[in-house]
Amino acid sequence: VCVCVCDSVDASPSCVLCSLPCLALMPASLPALFGPTSFYQSKMATHVYTSKDAVAQAFCGFILRLAAESIAARGKFSVAVSGGSLPQLLEGLHSAPTDWNKWYIFFADERVVPLDHADSNYKAVRDAFLSKVPIPAENIVAIKPGVGASDAAHDYEARMTSILGPSMALDVALLGMGPDGHTCSLFPGHALLQEKSRFVAPIEDSPKPPPSRITLTLPALAAARSVAFASLGESKATMVQQVLDPEAGRALPAGVVTAMHPNVHWFLDQPAASRLPARSDL
Repeated sequence: VCVCVCDSVDASPSCVLCSLPCLALMPASLPALFGPTSFYQSKMATHVYTSKDAVAQAFCGFILRLAAESIAARGKFSVAVSGGSLPQLLEGLHSAPTDWNKWYIFFADERVVPLDHADSNYKAVRDAFLSKVPIPAENIVAIKPGVGASDAAHDYEARMTSILGPSMALDVALLGMGPDGHTCSLFPGHALLQEKSRFVAPIEDSPKPPPSRITLTLPALAAARSVAFASLGESKATMVQQVLDPEAGRALPAGVVTAMHPNVHWFLDQPAASRLPARSDL
């Protein structure tokens, strides 16, 4: 169990769980809410920073560490990326010293729209990140265009299997969280939360438009070696509090992923973390 509460990624010492540079003691600039040190009782590491830039820098550092370890161990680095505001956090990777030829990019979910459509997660990730790094085009697994959600999901799972093997184990899933606690295209109360076998599933009735999508399922996220959430801003504070609460989180997809996975990291800025409970007696 670990919580990093950090002013910058240049601080020290390093977190014993995630190896990210962090402050073990609370900087005086952070609110008294957290106390001198803070621990949240869950199977995860929570990293709190005072600015979006600090979150982005730490997030990129975390990804690069996983990339180095994965390439050394398995000869490749497989990443599932969400859309929304998350691609903007990846801009710090542009000049990173890594073997881009070994990176494989998947999408945690995708809308069934053309790849150049404003709603396309592929377009969002391409514009913010992929267009600025030399990852081979064949290593970027986009949704099959021109087909419906069911065929697209079947095709996507087949292509994931051809790269990852039957275990379908991504090295990391980089996830965001919606204002209702959804992640990927897994929404509260939706039947897809009961999916037990498919790793990529279609959804035709998304409560958030557009309605037709494909998404990684809970089994796919459970198979990933690591999961990292990023959530920023005061507007997310109440939902972050609920998702990370052991009881309230059970009804929320992001909370289900957090509870079921043994290696989850949450990257938050101070406003997003402002409603989290604190423990200073440990």
